[in-house]
Amino acid sequence: MSATPTPASTVAAGRFEGRVAFEAQVLGSEQVQQCWRVSPGPDFVLVVYARDMPGYLALAQKLFTAQANVRNVKAYFATKRSKFVTRIPLQKGPHLPRQ
Repeated sequence: MSATPTPASTVAAGRFEGRVAFEAQVLGSEQVQQCWRVSPGPDFVLVVYARDMPGYLALAQKLFTAQANVRNVKAYFATKRSKFVTRIPLQKGPHLPRQ
């Protein structure tokens, strides 16, 4: 099974109530892998998984087009992953060094 690269989308969801409603909908979607509320700029950055472009279009319709509170969406598609790590470097000893 092959998969398309994971797209990241930025979303401007409008007023506070709209952002809360959008975030609640996103939390219920298994295709949304990450949801970040950000500032300044768009209200959210999403990392989503779609098997193919028709799958992404269906997800975009569900999350973005059908929502009256979503004003603007920009999608970015990865063409190559050069590096991906989840490791966090930790210092040895009981204290972190002072900066």
